[in-house]
Order: sequence, then C-alpha cells, then structure tokens
Amino acid sequence: MELACKSGPAAIKFASERLRNDPEFALDLIEKGFYALECAPPGLRSDKQVVLAACAIDGTQLEFAGDDLQGDKEVVLAAVKHAGKALRYANDKLKGDKEVVLAAIRKDPVAIKFAVPSCVDKEVAAAALELDGNTLKFVSEQLRADKELVLLAVRSSGRVLGLAPEHLRNDEDVVAAAVGANGAALKFASRGLKADKEMALTALKAGQGAERVFEMVKEGLSADKDIVKAAVAVKGKNLKLASEYLKGDKEVVLGAVSQNGLALKDCSEGMRDDKDIVLAAVQNCGSAIEFASEAQRDDADVVSAACKSGGSVPLSYASDRLKGDARFITSLIKYQCITLEATADEHRNDRSCVSKET
Repeated sequence: MELACKSGPAAIKFASERLRNDPEFALDLIEKGFYALECAPPGLRSDKQVVLAACAIDGTQLEFAGDDLQGDKEVVLAAVKHAGKALRYANDKLKGDKEVVLAAIRKDPVAIKFAVPSCVDKEVAAAALELDGNTLKFVSEQLRADKELVLLAVRSSGRVLGLAPEHLRNDEDVVAAAVGANGAALKFASRGLKADKEMALTALKAGQGAERVFEMVKEGLSADKDIVKAAVAVKGKNLKLASEYLKGDKEVVLGAVSQNGLALKDCSEGMRDDKDIVLAAVQNCGSAIEFASEAQRDDADVVSAACKSGGSVPLSYASDRLKGDARFITSLIKYQCITLEATADEHRNDRSCVSKET
C-alpha cells in the first residue's frame, strides 16, 4: 500500500478500511510525504496526533482537519508557523487570538487579512507592515491614519501612500519616505508636495519608479533645470515634457540624448544642429540620425557614428552626397558598419566597395 501511495496521496482511498483508519499507518505515510488529510476518513481528520503531523509538514492541511481541531490552538499554531495563510482555516476564536495571528503574520504578512478585525491592533498591524507595506490595505481606516504605521508601510512599498488619508499625503516625512522607496508614489502626494522641488528630486533618485516622476510634478518644475536634468538622466524622453527654453539647453539635452538617443526628436532645432549633441545621440541610438538637422546628416563623422551604432539603417537618413561618395561608403564597409546590400546600385558595381565587403 505504501508503494501505491507514492504515486499520489489519493491512493489511500482504495486501501482497506482497516488501513484507512489506522493512525499509525497514517503517521508513517505523513512522515514520508505520501499522505494528505483531504483523503483521510473523518475519524483521522479529528485525530490530533495525525493532524498535527500533517500540518507541521503542510500548514494548509488545516483546511481538512475536523472542526474541533480547527479550533485547537496547538494544531493551528503548528499550521500557521508552516503556512501563514492557513489562518483562514482556523475557527473565529483563534483568528482573533493575538499569539496565533502574530505567528501567522511572521510567516506570511498577508495572513493579516484573515484575522478578526478586533484583533488587529497597532502591534499586529506593525508586524505585518514591517514585512510587507502592501498589507496596509487590510488594516482599519483608524490604523491607516497612524503616521508611524504608514511610515512603516511606505518605506517598503511606496505606492501604498495612496491608501493613506489626506493629512498624511501632505506630510513631508511620510511622502519623502514613500517617494524614496518608489518615485511613482509622488502621484499620491498632495498638490503642494508635487510642486516641491526637493520632494521631486528625492523621487527622481529613487531606485524604482523614478522614470515616471517627471510626468507627475507640477508644471512649474518643468522649467527648473535641476529637476529636468535629473528627469532626463533616468529617462531621456522626459525631455518632451520640459520647458521650451530647456529643450534648447545644451547641458540638459546632452544628458537626455546620452540616456536615449531618440530624445533628439524632442529638443530644439538649434540642438539638432549641434554636432556634439547629435554625435551623443547617434552613439546611443543610430536611428536618432533621423531627427538631426540636414547639415548634421551631411557630416561624415555623424553618419559614421550612427552606422557604427545602428548598422545599415541610419545610412538611409544620410545626405545624398554622402550616400553617393564611394570612398565614404567604402570606409563604412571596411569597418563593418554597413553591408554592401544596403548601398546604392552604383556602389555594388564599384570594385573598391565590393572588395572591402569580400
């Protein structure tokens, strides 16, 4: 029979009635991992020794324990220490037992959602929030208004700032902690703090969500050079949201195109005609040459850099003069920037071009 149970715990259903109701046999199978309470007869589901053994290995087995054992503190503690969410299968009395609830939370903070609300005081909430800030959604509105608890939550999960009451979304300490953990939490800050330069800079330095911050700051900050420099450093395309003046600032634009060459599309005409800017853009992304000025697309250095970065595609944006220059095309083929296939027919019939390809 043991051999049969190796194929799956459900095999016990086909054992003789004597074996199915034998607690010693059940304990032996549990120890070897071949037994599930789900398949046990009612008598064994109410056998404390059998249920304890099963729950110590798999806490979720509490679901199949008899009603009396789902209300046994020793059994339930064994279950939640293995699987915190097994708290859902305890009876209401134990879902309101602080010791049991804390044991479950320490194993899995989300277990707090199965606790009786009256049991979830500040201590219980703090235990869950220290491990997972997202559990703020499972606590009462009264506890969500507690600054200490909200600080615990946002330090690990910044975006739960959205669950905090208005006065805490206007609290500098709370918002700074939230945007420091996830810059995108700035979305939930008060209007005043969205317009705060230092708060925006804190959000832009966050390891997570920083690329979305510039979309959330108040309009006045789009003309602040420090803010825009920080914004384009994490996402070059943020340049599109900057003031027109800063779209023509060389330092700002250089930062943007160095992060994402395609930001060249969003800068001023003057910057698209600046060789330093265009070179930085095409070195990051060869296809950015599409947005360069006509003069820059006629510059051999720029087109070469674009082809080195992006292969043959950028050549299509080069000036007709350069595309028709056999010596220039030969140099691109020589350094494996492009293939002969990408050139005009006249170059495919040019001995020097073909010889460099082969």
